[in-house]
Amino acid sequence: MYTTWRNGTKVEVDDPWGFGGSLEWATSCPPPRHNFTSLPRIRSERPALDLHHPELAAESPQQSPVDDAAMATRKD
Repeated sequence: MYTTWRNGTKVEVDDPWGFGGSLEWATSCPPPRHNFTSLPRIRSERPALDLHHPELAAESPQQSPVDDAAMATRKD
């Protein structure tokens, strides 16, 4: 890990993978002290991907909301 830290290239883009799906990829790089000014509304399982690639968001089926009773009885 030290070798990578010492000799590795620095990431200077917001989403180095190009298709990061979760919220840590929705903020800038380096992240500000407070990433979000308000709590973001989550409408899918991959909000950052939907934000950066709306053409892919239009192709995927919308997630149906799960009610609290279904989550309470679910056994994984």
